[in-house]
Amino acid sequence: MDKTKLEVINFTNVSDKEWTHTWGGKPYTFAPGQTKAFPRFMAEFFAKHLSDRILIDAGKDFSMESKERTELMKKILGMVAVPAEEVRQETAIQEPEFEDKPVEELEVYEKPAEPSAEATAEPKKRGRKKVA
Repeated sequence: MDKTKLEVINFTNVSDKEWTHTWGGKPYTFAPGQTKAFPRFMAEFFAKHLSDRILIDAGKDFSMESKERTELMKKILGMVAVPAEEVRQETAIQEPEFEDKPVEELEVYEKPAEPSAEATAEPKKRGRKKVA
């Protein structure tokens, strides 16, 4: 993966309306003028969709090559990026040392018991009830 995609960059909602879009099934809502920092790949994703919305609402050309889109993307994406190496150093998690435990104290996984004959007797019928 290109290391520039891991940079942290600002995303700003340059529209005058609240805007919501999803990433990975999670909705992200941005107030007008709100700026949030994201990894470059997420910021570019949100910028593409926000610029689409703004250009479509204005009735302008929203193709990837349009001059309006290029100018809008520059406004939406912050020009300052934190390189991936710096982000990785700042967010590195220091894991505590593992304690040496005797084997007797470790939890052992036990296989669940087989279901009883009662549980498997007759499966429920699915679907709508028939109307006479």
